[in-house]
Amino acid sequence: MKMEYLIVVVDDNESGLNSTINNVRRFLKHESIVLRHELVIVNNDWQPKTDTHFNDLMTNPELDMVLVDFNLDENFKGDVVIDYIRNSVINYHVPIVFYTSQDVPELVNRANNRRTKEGKNVFEGIYYSDRDNLDTKVNTILESLIKKENTIQRGRGLLLSFCSEIEGKLSEIFQLLKTMNTSTHPMVDW
Repeated sequence: MKMEYLIVVVDDNESGLNSTINNVRRFLKHESIVLRHELVIVNNDWQPKTDTHFNDLMTNPELDMVLVDFNLDENFKGDVVIDYIRNSVINYHVPIVFYTSQDVPELVNRANNRRTKEGKNVFEGIYYSDRDNLDTKVNTILESLIKKENTIQRGRGLLLSFCSEIEGKLSEIFQLLKTMNTSTHPMVDW
C-alpha cells in the first residue's frame, strides 16, 4: 500500500486552496497516508512547456492526482494545462480534477468542446468540481484509488498465501518420494 500520495495543484492563487489541502491531508492521515502536495503558481508569463518544475512533477511516476483551476488568469485558462498534460506528458491517465469558483456546467461545456488536432477529446476521464466542494470531490476520488489499491494488495496476499500452500504440499510430496525411493533405490539422491 502506498504510504504517500502526491497531488499537484495548478492555480494562480497561492493560498486559495489551503482549507482543501488541509481537509485532504486529514482524510489521508485517517487512512495512514501522508499527503505530499506541490503547488504550481501560474502567472501571466507561465507556460507549461517551459516550466521545468511542472514538467518534473508531471513525469514523476509517483504522481497520484492533479488539481487544475479553470481561471488561472485573464488570458490563460486551465484547459490549456490539461490539454498539455494529456498530449505531452508520461502520466496521461493520472486523475485530474478541473475546478472553478464559477459555474461548473460552463466548465464542462468548455472542456467537452475542446479537441486535439486528431479530433479526440483530451478531457475524457476528467473530474469537475466547484471550488466549494473540491475537498469532497478529491477525497471521494482518493477513497476510490485507495480501495482499488487495497483490492490489489489483498489479491497479492491471497496469491502469495496460495503459493506458500502449494510450496508446502510440494515439499511434503518430495519428502514422501524421497523416503519411498531411498528404501527401494538407495542410489537415487534427492
